[in-house]
Amino acid sequence: MKKYSCLKVAVVTSLVVFLLSSCIGIESRIKINNDGSGQLTLKYRVSRLITHLESTETKGNVVPLPLSREEFERTVNNTDGLELVSYSRKKDEVDIHIEAKINFNSIDALSVMDNRNENSFSLRSEQGNRVVSQIIYAGSHGEAPTRDSLEMMETFFSGYNLIFIVETPDEIYKHNLGELSADKRSVTYQISIPELFGDTMKKIFEVAW
Repeated sequence: MKKYSCLKVAVVTSLVVFLLSSCIGIESRIKINNDGSGQLTLKYRVSRLITHLESTETKGNVVPLPLSREEFERTVNNTDGLELVSYSRKKDEVDIHIEAKINFNSIDALSVMDNRNENSFSLRSEQGNRVVSQIIYAGSHGEAPTRDSLEMMETFFSGYNLIFIVETPDEIYKHNLGELSADKRSVTYQISIPELFGDTMKKIFEVAW
């Protein structure tokens, strides 16, 4: 019984670290041009409690997101084709709120901003049109989370959603996720973290114009 309890604790701990290492309360807005350049606006809020937790694996905060101007500048300065346009940070009683705007001159440069997935962004031509793709979730490569795991996600991430917005230079004629704006120049896709991780399949957001 003691061995089973220790194993259960280890599994739960691993799950918690995995969850806390995921993106929390993020809005990602990409304004893209036909040549693959554009601007990324990141808005996210992170629990102040989470930012104080440390992981022995990361040797620091368990949140794999830049939380300071210095962290943003380090990423931008180490990557050709990125420029930090603006950065702001404020706190309330519960969360840290961060907003950053970054210019990029290519899809490859933009992919560097997402350290979860390699080549997370791509741009291709399709029958004379342009199609931008973003890997939102790479898949679990295994079994779907159990009901207990999903309930734990609901508890940890209640009120924290992921929002993905793509703005294009011309009218959008096709998209596979989200809602099209009235002017047909942007698509917004919103999903909760439990819903996202409740599936084992890769999730790719595509917009064509």
